[in-house]
Amino acid sequence: MSNLINLRHLLLYGCEELRQMPIGWGNLTNLQRLDYFVAKQSGPGDLGGELAELNALNNLEGELRIVLGGRQCESSAANLQMKDKLMAFVLDFTSSEENHKDVLEGLQPHAHLRHLRICGYNGESLPSWMMKNQLHCSLPNLVSILITGGYNCKVTSLCSFGRLPHLQRLCLREFNSVEYIEEDEDNAPVNEDTVPRVAPLFPSLRELRLWKMPKLKGWQRDSRNMGSARP
Repeated sequence: MSNLINLRHLLLYGCEELRQMPIGWGNLTNLQRLDYFVAKQSGPGDLGGELAELNALNNLEGELRIVLGGRQCESSAANLQMKDKLMAFVLDFTSSEENHKDVLEGLQPHAHLRHLRICGYNGESLPSWMMKNQLHCSLPNLVSILITGGYNCKVTSLCSFGRLPHLQRLCLREFNSVEYIEEDEDNAPVNEDTVPRVAPLFPSLRELRLWKMPKLKGWQRDSRNMGSARP
């Protein structure tokens, strides 16, 4: 496989039984379309399938789906922030035993991304590039987001989706511990005469789906009144 240095397109749609990719992907630097990448899911002695194989594939465009499961990996080696031609990123976690936060921390996409989908996420919180009102700074051009929690997901609050100016579709599913979508981190008293005007939330939203979130109490926890929630 590593000898196919002129390969431009490799589409693996529907190859769900793939357990890992062969060694040598890092040599395919002319690759423009790769829709499916299975990270190593077996023992550390096996060759191939490391996310580092994606490091130099910076000509990738369109959609990339990465399947992760079975073992920890050095996710930052995938170098997703340099793949600025990718428009859609799909991340499937297939293992329910691990805390996925550290893995997702290293898989921050580039700022021009339009579509983000994360499935089967297990963690106590989201990565830093999504939390504390950072998502609209990290990925300001997102049009659609779908995030599904995993069986052992301990996340109790998500992030400020409403600040994304172009977001049209938001789907959040199976977060069994989430009580509030957003945490209000401003503990200062509010003075309407001094608070600057801010842009309206969800200026472009067309579709909102919240599925199987049995503990959801409200959209935003009000830090100035911990017993209440903002609708």
